[in-house]
Amino acid sequence: MNTTTGDLTEMSDDPKRAPIWTVRWKTARMDYSEGQRPGADMQGVTGTIYRDGQAASTFEANEGHASKGSGVLVLRVHVVVHSKDPVATMTCDELIWDPTKGFLRAKGAVRLENPGYTLGEFQELLATPDLRSISTPDTFQSK
Repeated sequence: MNTTTGDLTEMSDDPKRAPIWTVRWKTARMDYSEGQRPGADMQGVTGTIYRDGQAASTFEANEGHASKGSGVLVLRVHVVVHSKDPVATMTCDELIWDPTKGFLRAKGAVRLENPGYTLGEFQELLATPDLRSISTPDTFQSK
């Protein structure tokens, strides 16, 4: 089903039903099946990534994909992620948020900026959703 502007909030499977992410789009193609999480291919996306039910960061990207049934959110093309505490901005070509893993996977031309420094450019970085912990894939430890 094709749609114009809209939004979708993905909730956790645990009894608390906490939000995992919220996405708003300009246009989208939705894929619904009875008893499954919906999937979507979206353009012109903005939204929020949550950790433990609390807003951890906001994002914007040219494209987004919500994987049907899994809760995984993939953002592509001019991806920008902002966190408030700590204040930081990460940019990349592609970002994958798999809430079961607990970290963001940023790929392609990855840069991180905060008031004290700028890091990058990296091919790939992993980060907690609040951008508090960031590392290369071979040394990442989520806290």
